[in-house]
Amino acid sequence: MMNYTELLECERSTCKGTQVIPIKIVVKENRVIVVSRCPNCRKKHKIVLNMIERKEWLPLIRKLFLSCEVCGEPLPPNWRIIGTGTAFNPHAQWRNIQVANPCYNCRRNDLKSISEFLWAEINPIPPPPPHRTVAPTPPPDKIFCTQCGTSIIPGTKFCSACGARI
Repeated sequence: MMNYTELLECERSTCKGTQVIPIKIVVKENRVIVVSRCPNCRKKHKIVLNMIERKEWLPLIRKLFLSCEVCGEPLPPNWRIIGTGTAFNPHAQWRNIQVANPCYNCRRNDLKSISEFLWAEINPIPPPPPHRTVAPTPPPDKIFCTQCGTSIIPGTKFCSACGARI
């Protein structure tokens, strides 16, 4: 069993023990490629994870992905999807989306890219329910005059054909 906590730490001696913050997560076949950045030294790291072991590394990736890449503080649950990946990649199984969230600590708008598939598992906020359309009300039932049998518009007080009270 792999120690994912150590794998997601910066290897520089000045930052030893600092968790790197994922900024891009891409699913390719049975691998997950995580591009992350150390909040201390700003060095980028590339980590390859096994998709089959997702249950083991997903809680840590969730915690780190939902943190600011500059200060490392947890981000509030205000994520917005601001775009989708448009470049065709024959090896990518899932479309990537770009998400943004403002950091209240360092006042930076945090922009990240993640596979749609993993975003559904990481996102703390469920997507809004689909917009329901209200079916138009059916036209009111036809009313007929009790005297002559003529069709009458609902709400009318007298028959237009014979003048009888409805």
